[in-house]
Amino acid sequence: MDAAPERLQPLQGFAVMIEVDTPDEARRIFGVLAKDGMVDMPLQKTFWTRGSAQLTDRFGVLRIINCA
Repeated sequence: MDAAPERLQPLQGFAVMIEVDTPDEARRIFGVLAKDGMVDMPLQKTFWTRGSAQLTDRFGVLRIINCA
């Protein structure tokens, strides 16, 4: 439901994890969510996955993207 702007609080204490199967899908999702957001860790290969990223989207939601 909609709330008056003065009643909104920043989101805290959680992140939304997005798990995808291909690096192309990870890049697509990252591009959409990073627009007008803040990138904490760009999409990159890591020792635990073919691609991982962390960002806060334009709505203030922390997102973690992993590509298995």
